[in-house]
Amino acid sequence: MEISFAGYGEKVATFKVAAKIDEGTFVKMNGNGTVAACTGEEEIAGVIVSSSDSYAAVQLGGVVTAPVATGVNGMAAGYRVLSAVGKNLVINDDDCSIKRLVLACENGKATFIL
Repeated sequence: MEISFAGYGEKVATFKVAAKIDEGTFVKMNGNGTVAACTGEEEIAGVIVSSSDSYAAVQLGGVVTAPVATGVNGMAAGYRVLSAVGKNLVINDDDCSIKRLVLACENGKATFIL
């Protein structure tokens, strides 16, 4: 038997977008009912599940696996303050941000709970 985090606490909602956003891209809130891609080390609201030019399905809860940005050191299992640049995770030192539980980190990817 192997461990599995599939399906744990998954929540998806529909938001407006200014343009299509690629699946797997981390997003931030960008106004009332609107999300935009994380372009700098920004706090994560969710991750794109699917998108059109006007709307996107955004995963707001559950388990996500994503690449860790090149050069990021210290990513390991445990509570971490994470932020994102596009599809990549980075560690944020801002104590005011939300800590997320990293379940595993290997082969340049981290699995964590949104």
